[in-house]
Amino acid sequence: MANEPRTTVKPDGTTARLRAFNRIAWVIAVIAQMLMWIAAATTAAIGVILIVAAAKPDGPFTVSADGDAVQTGFDGSDFHLSIHPTVLDTTFNAVQSERSIEWLNLALALTAAIAIYTLFALTLREVAGMCRDLSGWAENRPEGTPFIASITQRLRRAGWFMIAAPLATFILGATAILVTDRGASVSVGSNAICVMVGFILLTLAHAFDYGFQLQTEVDGLL
Repeated sequence: MANEPRTTVKPDGTTARLRAFNRIAWVIAVIAQMLMWIAAATTAAIGVILIVAAAKPDGPFTVSADGDAVQTGFDGSDFHLSIHPTVLDTTFNAVQSERSIEWLNLALALTAAIAIYTLFALTLREVAGMCRDLSGWAENRPEGTPFIASITQRLRRAGWFMIAAPLATFILGATAILVTDRGASVSVGSNAICVMVGFILLTLAHAFDYGFQLQTEVDGLL
């Protein structure tokens, strides 16, 4: 009995719906992941441009009309780059006056933004991987359950990435408060939502791990 090949189950309505929704979720996750990587790269590039511009005497830095963004223009062009030093619910107070900028706070804000975009991109990569694993199971599923080890691992990694995102901004915000004169302001809101989603993913990971162990025990009895 143990050496008999496992038969596949013909796709039914539930499996067809799973595959359809799974494709949509995979496309969304892949596109969102690409956007996060682009945002991280763009933020890093803007940081380099600001550093280069800051090296010039009397650098072309101004404060936006609303007073909470640092912007720099280019000679002979109306184009300018603008940085709002707010990441999730942490605001790094980088603006002092019309042309006075707290550069350390601005650097911390850029670092926080790059970290957030990277962690969100890694989370979405795991989501896309889960969709791919579920599609593989749905297309050629054996008599069993979708509780497979790879999905458990992806859920666990995604959960920790989501928890690490607000933790990173909190640490950098605390650094700004302790080290710089202008400091930063930290609140909850988006930070709490990220932590909640992270713990939900970790809970699902434990549930899938339990289901995987039960499936392994059942397979061992066959």
